[in-house]
Amino acid sequence: MEFWIARNKDGSLTLFENEPYYNDIDGFWYDVFEIPVADDLQSALFSEVTLGNSPMKIELKLVN
Repeated sequence: MEFWIARNKDGSLTLFENEPYYNDIDGFWYDVFEIPVADDLQSALFSEVTLGNSPMKIELKLVN
């Protein structure tokens, strides 16, 4: 499964099913449906994801 992850201006992380767009007014990322997969990810996760390189496509794989 492919998702998009983005870091908001406040440092929080959000995971999306669709490629999100950035809202300069509030500093948050949104997708066209405005329903994130997860909007409460720990901000310490994925330190390589920054506001400057967001959004990034990620792949989620289940491994036995």
